[in-house]
Amino acid sequence: MCASWFIRRTAFTDVLKQALFVVAVVVQLPHHFRMKILLFIAFVPTAMLAQSASLSGTWVGSGTLTNNRTDAGNPQSTLSCPYTGGAQPPSVILRIPPGDGLGELILAIASPGESCPPLRKRFSIRANVTGTRVTFTDPAGDRWSLSLTDDLLTGQVAWFPSDENPGEALFVGFAYQAPLKAWDVPRTRLFGKVTLRRGRIPAR
Repeated sequence: MCASWFIRRTAFTDVLKQALFVVAVVVQLPHHFRMKILLFIAFVPTAMLAQSASLSGTWVGSGTLTNNRTDAGNPQSTLSCPYTGGAQPPSVILRIPPGDGLGELILAIASPGESCPPLRKRFSIRANVTGTRVTFTDPAGDRWSLSLTDDLLTGQVAWFPSDENPGEALFVGFAYQAPLKAWDVPRTRLFGKVTLRRGRIPAR
C-alpha cells in the first residue's frame, strides 16, 4: 500500500510541476499572446463537446417492436406480431446526415412465427435534431423519439395516424393465416423501443 501511495503521490507531483511550469511561461508572455492562449484553452473543450454530442452519422443496434393490426369492423381479425431484433448483426440501422438532407432507416428482423412476416423496411427519413435528441416520423406513420445518453441513442417508437403518413403494407406477398382473408394485408403500425450505438452499415 505504501508503494502504491508513493507512486500516486509522485505522479500527482509531476503533473503539478508541469502545470506550474506552463502557468509561469504563459505569465511571462506579452498580453496579446496570453489572451490567445486563454481563448484557445476555452475553445477546445467546447468544440470537443459539440463534436461528441453531434448525432450525425450511422447508428446501429437492436429493437423490440410490435406491429398491431386492428379491424374496427371485425375485432377478431386482430394480428399482433412481436419483433425482437438483436444488435449483431444490427436489426435497426439509422443514418442521420450532417445537414438537412434525407437520412435512412433500415429495419431487418426475422419472422417471429408462421403467422407473421419478417419486418424488412427501408425508409428515407428527415430527422429533426435538437441537441442530443432526434425525432422523426417514417413514411409508414411510425414516430421515433430518441435521445443520446452516454454513448447510446435510445428511445421509443409509436404509430400515429396522419394524413401525411397514411401508412404502408407490412409485407406484400406473405401468406397471412386466418382469421385474415387472402386479400387482407396488415399495415405497418409499430410500437416499441430501440437501442443504438455508433457503427457502420455491415457489408453484404
